[in-house]
Amino acid sequence: KVRGTESSSTAASQPSRVAKEYHNLTLSNRRMAPLTFSIPQIATTDVSTSGEQQQQQPPLKIQIHQVDASEPEHQHNTGFVMWPAAVMLSKYIAQNPRLVLDRQPGDVLELGAGCGLTGLTAAVMLRNQQEQEQIDGTTTATSASCNVIFTDYNPEVLENLDRNIRLNQLDVKSHSVVGLDFFDQPEASQYDDSNEEAKEESWVDMNGTRRTQVGLVLGADILCYSNDADLVANTLVAALVEGGQALVLGGDEDHRFGVKGFAEACRNVGLNVNVRTDLGQETTTTTMEQPSTVIDNNNDQSDGATAAAAQQWEHDLAKTNGYEQGYNFTMFDIHKPMSKKLR
Repeated sequence: KVRGTESSSTAASQPSRVAKEYHNLTLSNRRMAPLTFSIPQIATTDVSTSGEQQQQQPPLKIQIHQVDASEPEHQHNTGFVMWPAAVMLSKYIAQNPRLVLDRQPGDVLELGAGCGLTGLTAAVMLRNQQEQEQIDGTTTATSASCNVIFTDYNPEVLENLDRNIRLNQLDVKSHSVVGLDFFDQPEASQYDDSNEEAKEESWVDMNGTRRTQVGLVLGADILCYSNDADLVANTLVAALVEGGQALVLGGDEDHRFGVKGFAEACRNVGLNVNVRTDLGQETTTTTMEQPSTVIDNNNDQSDGATAAAAQQWEHDLAKTNGYEQGYNFTMFDIHKPMSKKLR
């Protein structure tokens, strides 16, 4: 197995889209100051004497250091910079908070974290939940004990992830940065109730240590090459608890070679998967959990706020490498089935 290679002769004869996009990134951009991303949250319902009203929550502010790399090595350094899928997946979980806050028991794991925006978004959501529960006196064991595990295989990326955790003033004792290589994960046999050995597998870090399975896996732009489809599917089987969920989001198959065969690869190892291809330009000004709602139809300020939020969102996407108008995304919503004896 060779990292970052294409399994098909057609793909192998073409220069990698990821490598080309990275190659076009200028040195000045790679050395810019930390980026700030405004991740829009879902509106909450405020019940008052005048009836139910939608109350817009302030966006989550996430700061990101990219890695200074004056001599990029193309595909091996893709985690050094920000990519559009990380912004889109961060928005998706922020506007569908139950995915993070009401997940299956266990930690949250970000695969191929790169600069860590998606994992940082989840960590801030969990921190906000814990703070609110402390105020309300309703702290639960699930929220209090949850960590976000940021993973990648490049040592410089791992160092930068630790830097970004500190930059966002997150508890370094509650969250961890771990080396994970897809090639190190156990080969996933068909996952079913008769395969006890497969069900006992767990994911392996780059030190060879077996790690506890998690309730939620997040992955943004991790299907860059054809062989990533099988590698990521194997990793998900190893990493998820039974009943656990994974969200893998990236560019469409015209942008990323590994997207085309990923759903089949997941099903081949017994995972359930749904595919969404509607997370492009049309979703940039609406929530993904419910239809977009104007807080007050008679208030011009609300319209102005909505327009400003849309403009900020487009600005954030434009900060990423390879983004262009009309960029299309594909998201895989994956579930690891429960054993019959646990149903």
